[in-house]
Amino acid sequence: MVSPADLAGFPRAAQLLDTPSGGGSIWRDQAGMAARTFRTPPAHPGKSGHDCIPTRICCWHSRVGDKSGCGGNLRACAPPPRSPMAAVAGLCTGRYDANVDDLWHEHNLINGQTKGRRWFETCVYALQLRRFGEFLTVSEAVMQRVQHAILLAAWVASLFMGVSAVFASPLLQGSSLVRLRVAMPAPENLDPVHISRFDSHTRDLVENLFVGLTRYNPQTQQIEPMLARDWTVSDDGLLWTFNLREDIQWVRMDPNTQEVVAVRPVAAGDVVYAIQRACDPLRPSPVTTNLMIIRGCQTVANAPHEVIDDLFIAREIGVRAIGPSTLEIDLMFPASYFLTLASMPEFRPLPREAVSDTANWTVPAAIITNGPYVLKNWTGTGMELIRNPLWPDAFTGNIEAVEVTFTSDTTTAPALIGGGQVDMARLSPTDIAAAQTTSSDLLHIAPGAPLVLMGFSYDRLMVNVPEVRRALALAIDRDALSQQLLPGRAAAISQFTPPGMIASPEAGLSLFNPSQAQSDYGKAGYPGCDAVTEKLIILVPEEDLFWTEVAQAVIQQWSANLGCNPALFEVRTLPRTLMIELSHATYDPEQVTRSHIWLAFWSADYPDANAWIGDALHCRYGYIRTGRECEEGDALLDQAAVEPDATRRAELYAQVEQWFFGPNGTFPVIPLYISTSAWLQQPWLSDVNEFGPARYDLWTVDSAAQGNS
Repeated sequence: MVSPADLAGFPRAAQLLDTPSGGGSIWRDQAGMAARTFRTPPAHPGKSGHDCIPTRICCWHSRVGDKSGCGGNLRACAPPPRSPMAAVAGLCTGRYDANVDDLWHEHNLINGQTKGRRWFETCVYALQLRRFGEFLTVSEAVMQRVQHAILLAAWVASLFMGVSAVFASPLLQGSSLVRLRVAMPAPENLDPVHISRFDSHTRDLVENLFVGLTRYNPQTQQIEPMLARDWTVSDDGLLWTFNLREDIQWVRMDPNTQEVVAVRPVAAGDVVYAIQRACDPLRPSPVTTNLMIIRGCQTVANAPHEVIDDLFIAREIGVRAIGPSTLEIDLMFPASYFLTLASMPEFRPLPREAVSDTANWTVPAAIITNGPYVLKNWTGTGMELIRNPLWPDAFTGNIEAVEVTFTSDTTTAPALIGGGQVDMARLSPTDIAAAQTTSSDLLHIAPGAPLVLMGFSYDRLMVNVPEVRRALALAIDRDALSQQLLPGRAAAISQFTPPGMIASPEAGLSLFNPSQAQSDYGKAGYPGCDAVTEKLIILVPEEDLFWTEVAQAVIQQWSANLGCNPALFEVRTLPRTLMIELSHATYDPEQVTRSHIWLAFWSADYPDANAWIGDALHCRYGYIRTGRECEEGDALLDQAAVEPDATRRAELYAQVEQWFFGPNGTFPVIPLYISTSAWLQQPWLSDVNEFGPARYDLWTVDSAAQGNS
């Protein structure tokens, strides 16, 4: 139990003591982006400055402007100006679902009119369409109402004449479907913004049900256009304009006909709604720091609840639909990695008509999705996804249906694989050791997260010398360390950024060189570990004795490879919450003296080199604060963060890795190992991606071999 005395010098620790094990990452998330988020952004050119349009339908409801200034005609039907998202996305939000009779009544009260009901209905219809990013004039709205009436008549006729509805597509039926069978724990829900980055199972499902502006391609390990057809970036790097495809539909499963029904095309307004919802602390959505890069998101997320309403959100958050298929996003600062962020679940569009009207909108009866697969059913024991017949892109793989079996204490993934009941299942870390014995021929292992490392305190004289830090780093055999402590559960790493990330350099560094380590230690004035003036103290979390074992194993290697007496090193434990403050330098230096070395952990929020080495180690805004001054490696990080060319970005990050961890590296930290991602896979399943969420559209099942198993 931590006493008040233990907290002296740690002003933020009290917030973390009662936080679950994920609290450290929560604190890291809040702190890691802080410096960048609060940078003063350059002036944004070209903005008109007006925040609303004088619409009679909107202005009195939204409490903006003078009621008498609403004008004498229904200007709500005119296309809104280019810049103000508040015009439609905010001011009228609360009225989009209002009953037309109620709006007509309010209109008459304010204007004294009793005529023109049909014209008024069409104008309201145009406004309601703007909820989905469709900006129509009155004439366009009239034509669309006529077209919808014709479609409705055709659908009604089909009920009596046995003709299939024109906006539905029948499912593939029968046992001849190519089926993928997977096992995973039951998800709580499928809302993209609710998913923890550590929940790989639910991320697999969401990846196949929803798509965003961009998408990670695990085969090329690059970000590719998805919903966005193309995009442009302003000269100052702050304004991103996306032109969206018009052939991706929101779809749902009709429970009566068992057909996939097209609801409507995905529109720019769906992205606006999703981002506004994700930044709104009043909605049931955990606000992720990935979104803080968008202008105004942090302002809304941290605002007093009493000031938050649709107008406030629309005015503050820099995202707006300037047409049905055109989206603008304002950033707080230039970021070439924004395309990687845009591929994350929290940036994916959502259908407001499903989300806002239903408490649990991801159940089969309510969910509307836009991805290559559709949720067909979801029971207490499993779920089924089927290929979206309205998906416009080609499928590289042959998976037509995905059968998901939910695991439990009695129905485990290894048992299901062993019995031939499923084709693929991700493993928990505790299952890997057993799988190495019982199912080694089916076991696949790839780098995962988190990265375990040792950080240095530059304010301690002994480790303020680069030769000492480099010697300690090069004296560790990481392969031996991971095999000794975590066989199969950890992999040695020779750089900070793991493979598979966007702009990740190719692994080419060797971080084990005992002869150079001894030479560097001698250059620092400690040949053979002589003349060492003080013990090197290593801090580890006290909650698990395993971390003490890690530190002791490292000390054994330092003793063997540097010739040091083990007594020159000492391992001490500290509550994890206090270690978080030590690693992020949020302690009170007048009351606390940092140890020489401390164990730390890093798991990136998005699959990009910037999220690994940039967000972790940058001298100003990096989470891991060693107390070092900014150097050339940080200047390279700054260049890479704004470099638009993908090849050049990768080159810059390779230079950063060399600067920090090359033969002459400064070694602000020592990367030790990275936890692995492991899964069992039947031999008849191929093309399973090692990196990123599962892409069922890329996988292939040999049905004949599967059937003979």
